[in-house]
Amino acid sequence: MTNEIDSVDWDGYVEMMGAMIGLPIAAPHREATVAQLKLNVAIAKPLLAFEIPEGTNPAPVFKP
Repeated sequence: MTNEIDSVDWDGYVEMMGAMIGLPIAAPHREATVAQLKLNVAIAKPLLAFEIPEGTNPAPVFKP
């Protein structure tokens, strides 16, 4: 999993996405931003790999 995460051009991704949404990431914050993105990928990967069984019903919406 680490190799997949490290194979991404994270600096380029941060630059491109920042430009796309109009939110430049200052140089002092870039390293922490890339570290957080890598952590997000590591956390989300097992969740996204989980297959929801066919016929599973979503939980009802809570209405207070």
